Amino acid sequence: MIEVTPHDYRRMSELLSAYASLRLQAVDACLIALAECFDLREVATLDQRDYLVVAPRHLPKGQRLTILPGD
Repeated sequence: MIEVTPHDYRRMSELLSAYASLRLQAVDACLIALAECFDLREVATLDQRDYLVVAPRHLPKGQRLTILPGD
């Protein structure tokens, strides 16, 4: 269990605003914010669409999170 902090909520809000045209859901913004916070490069999700577009701050420019399970 991970406690979501006020910093995480602010980052989620930034992501939701920045990617409003994607209709990014709060749970996806939360997972991305936590990946940034914990320097994760892989996330487990069945919803790949958003993760192929959103650019996490902690990864080099142009790099995206790796989605698990992979094809």
